[in-house]
Amino acid sequence: MRRLPPGHAKQPAIIADIKKIKAGYNGEYRVFQSLIALPEKEYLLFHDLRLIGSPFPFQIDILILTSSFLLILEVKTWLVKSFSTMPSINLSVLIQMEIPKLLMIPYCK
Repeated sequence: MRRLPPGHAKQPAIIADIKKIKAGYNGEYRVFQSLIALPEKEYLLFHDLRLIGSPFPFQIDILILTSSFLLILEVKTWLVKSFSTMPSINLSVLIQMEIPKLLMIPYCK
């Protein structure tokens, strides 16, 4: 963004893309942080794992390895907007929350 001239036509689209990337990473990080409580001796955790395969490399958000299974977590962060009105006290509130959602792909021996 620093090299882009102020007022450039693509600036709003680039800013929106940056926000989406940050929200996605933050959602993955929040899920990963909650998994850190798993016992270290039983679970190996990998975050943002990039694997180079043929013909294309791919990225895994979170990989959990145990002696009996591996679990791939694909995290999607949804922006949830809620509008609430309380006429009795003349208050309107817009609530925005980023909520990570998981797609789990298990593999067992």
